[in-house]
Parts: sequence; C-alpha cells; structure tokens
Amino acid sequence: MYICGECGAIFDEPDYIREQICSDPEAWEDIARCPNCHSEGFEEARECAECGDYFTEDDLIGGHLCEDCLHELEKDAKLLKDYILSIDEGMDDFADWYFDTYKRRE
Repeated sequence: MYICGECGAIFDEPDYIREQICSDPEAWEDIARCPNCHSEGFEEARECAECGDYFTEDDLIGGHLCEDCLHELEKDAKLLKDYILSIDEGMDDFADWYFDTYKRRE
C-alpha cells in the first residue's frame, strides 16, 4: 500500500506515466505517480496494528500504532491501574511495578 503526501489517497500500486526526460527522442522514463492526483510525492503506507488505518512509517509510533490508538491504549492502561488500586490497597506496589515496566518497554 501507498499513501500520497499531496492528496492523502491510499492505493495499492502507483500509476506509471511514460515521460521524455530530455531532447533525445529515445530517452523516455516511466515515472510513478499517485493514481488520484498524479503527484510523485507518495510513499509506502503501513497499517496501524490497532485501528487498521494506513499511515506513513513516520506517523506510526514505534512503527505499529497511530497517535490516536496510542492515546486510547494509554487511557485504558490508566483506567486499569486505577481499578487495581481501588479493589485492594495492597495492590499499589504491584500496579506501580507493572505499569513502570510497561512504560520502559516503549
């Protein structure tokens, strides 16, 4: 998959347009272009492991999650920690250890 930096289109394969590259009548080159806007400004797209939308590699945190999904997972982790702490006061050491370990892995 590819994503266009100009129009945002996501596509399987670029279109190839044959262009003459100089005044030599035999000098032609196939130029890859976005099938939607014909821009050359596209790059490979990767799928977010959580939501399945496509992003550039630079837009995926850790190469796997989009920013929105990462924030949702962080909210879920905080809710879980708060729940663990609410059910048993003795669980606070465990919760701190678990979530500190989780944060170090990122």
